[in-house]
Amino acid sequence: MDCSIIIVTWNSGLYIETCLQSIYETIKKHKFEVIVLDNASTDNTCTILSVLEKKYNNLHVIINSENSGFAKANNKGLQYARGKYILFLNPDTKVLENAIDEMLIYLENNANVGIVGPQLFYSDDALQMSAFNIQSFFSLVVEHLISSSFLKAIEVKKRKVSKPIEVDVVRGACLLIRRNVIEKLGGLNENLFLFSEETDLSVRTKRIGYRVMFLPDLKVYHYEGKSSELQKKDFILFHYLKSKIIFYRLYYSTAYARLVEKIILLGCYLRILHAIITNNKPRAQLFKNVYFPLVKFVQESKLQ
Repeated sequence: MDCSIIIVTWNSGLYIETCLQSIYETIKKHKFEVIVLDNASTDNTCTILSVLEKKYNNLHVIINSENSGFAKANNKGLQYARGKYILFLNPDTKVLENAIDEMLIYLENNANVGIVGPQLFYSDDALQMSAFNIQSFFSLVVEHLISSSFLKAIEVKKRKVSKPIEVDVVRGACLLIRRNVIEKLGGLNENLFLFSEETDLSVRTKRIGYRVMFLPDLKVYHYEGKSSELQKKDFILFHYLKSKIIFYRLYYSTAYARLVEKIILLGCYLRILHAIITNNKPRAQLFKNVYFPLVKFVQESKLQ
């Protein structure tokens, strides 16, 4: 088996059929299997998967009784995987042309590369941020204290390249890794319930001597956020910021990690004030629902 494709679903009924169809239509040169793990969906995802499991060869569906988080579900999928290479793929994606075949060929031909990822696109063909470097202090300040949209625009512009380049991180929406690498790393970090998993995985891959490459000529549509937009915005934002705090605690000095925590918390607090001043009650409540649990997490898990 050349490749095991692992997909974690949660209320992904609108997208999973298109995703699976694109996989089976575009992979021509490699033997593969698909492992779908559902994290206790409450929509029609499981019903759709039960039908598709009968339609496609080597499609294995595992239904979890609870939402165990993205990392834990993927690690469970790894236990069943038989492929030499592992592709982590979001359910709200559509693979085009020969993207997966060519990613596999690139790893086969480059023994010093551990991870590759393609160019992601929005449904309107606009470029999506598909690879990035670890945030500088400046970009942290811009994202949390000025404008995250402004930062994304800068990053997308910087990533307009025409040939493979080495990067710090490729997006986890479509990330191909060598099986022996992820086994050596012990899988995804389950402390990261949602978000930052690809950053953590890429950093650890580089630390054991492998390169992380972005392949801009390969195309995958990613309907960004569609697999999680049905969850509450405060839930999503809280776990995004919590995972970022955990990441900086893992890989940076205590002093720098504390500074990052202060920037993140200050950003939430300023957004609450702005929403109150502009009489935007829903936005104020959103950031209150994020800020206070985040403060509690930071205090209860305080760095020494």
